Amino acid sequence: MKNFPIKILFFIFLFNNSLLNAEINIEAKTVILQDFLSGKILYEKDADLSIYPASMTKIMTTIVAFDLLKHGEISLDEKFLISKKV
Repeated sequence: MKNFPIKILFFIFLFNNSLLNAEINIEAKTVILQDFLSGKILYEKDADLSIYPASMTKIMTTIVAFDLLKHGEISLDEKFLISKKV
């Protein structure tokens, strides 16, 4: 019974160590997972591989929408139009 706490600590160490070394299997071609607050990269897979964005239109719409939100010109529940005339 004397070694009981040591055995518990040993199993906790083994369990935690196996979780830390678990392999992540993601089928995507490239992945970058970054912590928002610290900026630390948590996981990456072929992060430097050049790929085309899914849709430049979607990306540009998102940039415009967040800029309008930031400046208080729209709210999250409001619809808005984006045209070539900015």
